[in-house]
Amino acid sequence: PTSAQDPDQYVHSIYDWSVSYEGVYCVIVESNVVSEHLPINFTFSGVIVNPNDPVVRLTTSGNTGNLIKVVHKDILDIAAEKFVNLTTLSLSNAGVESFAVDAFEKCGKLLQINLMVGNITSLPNGLFRNCNNLVYLYLRYQKITQIQSENFEGLRKLEILDISQNRLSSLDNVFINLPNLKELELQFNEISQIHVDSFKNTPNLIKID
Repeated sequence: PTSAQDPDQYVHSIYDWSVSYEGVYCVIVESNVVSEHLPINFTFSGVIVNPNDPVVRLTTSGNTGNLIKVVHKDILDIAAEKFVNLTTLSLSNAGVESFAVDAFEKCGKLLQINLMVGNITSLPNGLFRNCNNLVYLYLRYQKITQIQSENFEGLRKLEILDISQNRLSSLDNVFINLPNLKELELQFNEISQIHVDSFKNTPNLIKID
């Protein structure tokens, strides 16, 4: 395949994930393109949109038409292993309903995760445990009814958390593992109760919306 660094082309098809595109920093998994079930030998194809601002949009090879309902470890391992400098991952509007607890196990370099618009109702405890460098986490427009402090375990560098447009009714000291949190988006939930110690361990918090 053509290198992502080639300045003469603005759209490149990728058919061999054995090549490591070191310039790629963002992978977008789009709706209606990823199969719900991934066999062991499952292969991806994709497009690098602009080599000067390299973003990869993942599509599937011969399995189009299905939403990705359960995010298994296989999917994110491919992104993390093949794109060694990957810092942004977007699974927005991809029909995601749930995650395997170890889905982000090899995603320690990520700085931003976009999980906006989907059918997620809950997050596994420890899901982001290995995302030690994550700064931005967007969970807007999901259907999350409850969050716990264990959901954010390992996110000590997180600065911006968006959990707006969900179905949360209460907050019970859920931000204890987010000492560097600066901005928190909570609007358009159904919150009627907030624990008195909810923000006890967020000394850097400057904005709540």
